[in-house]
Amino acid sequence: MVAYLLCIGAPSLFGQSYGSYDLVPLVSRTGGGPDTDPSAKLKLLDQVLDDLARHAIDYPVHFEEGGAKDRAAKDVVKLSAWLDTLIDVPNPPVYFMKRAAMVGSIGHNLDIPGMAQKADAIFQKWLSMRPDDPAGNQMYGAFLGGVGKAKEAIPFLEKALALGVPQAPYSLGIAYLHVGDKEKATKNLKAYLDKNPDDKKTRDLYDAIASGRVRIRTVTK
Repeated sequence: MVAYLLCIGAPSLFGQSYGSYDLVPLVSRTGGGPDTDPSAKLKLLDQVLDDLARHAIDYPVHFEEGGAKDRAAKDVVKLSAWLDTLIDVPNPPVYFMKRAAMVGSIGHNLDIPGMAQKADAIFQKWLSMRPDDPAGNQMYGAFLGGVGKAKEAIPFLEKALALGVPQAPYSLGIAYLHVGDKEKATKNLKAYLDKNPDDKKTRDLYDAIASGRVRIRTVTK
């Protein structure tokens, strides 16, 4: 894995410990609970994904307790296999495409073999169906940036920006920073800060770039 770390002494991102989930009612076609209540099933899916995202949507991942990362990885494998059955159809619902792509991205960050390739294939299928999907372009661009393909990420993020995705200026700023375009990096981060003035983390990053204190370190695993 290749990751790009912005080394500016950012504050710790550790937060609440990753939870313990019983996914059998979610991924099984038998039994009670969420399996017999579609709305509850989807609610549980999003609850788990929200928790996974808090800890592993970016690389490096952040887990407070020793066994939490392994527990998260096992959950990702189960969710990915279950979601495969829901998107391997001629016209899969975008709701599940989005979540399957997210699971694949998180799985890559958790060092699960094959997850990067799976996520990339899902993103491409999603955008072949809906090339102007705002979330699809934003998420694929962010994913490409996260796997060390910032140059390839930029067209998708520029499209997400044109489609009005609020997070796009931040993601674009990071992508342009990775390809060495400081001018476009600061321009996009400034645009993001104009609408999110209380985002201290991004403010610190912007100030560090502007002052020349930021550096990019490539980490190969």
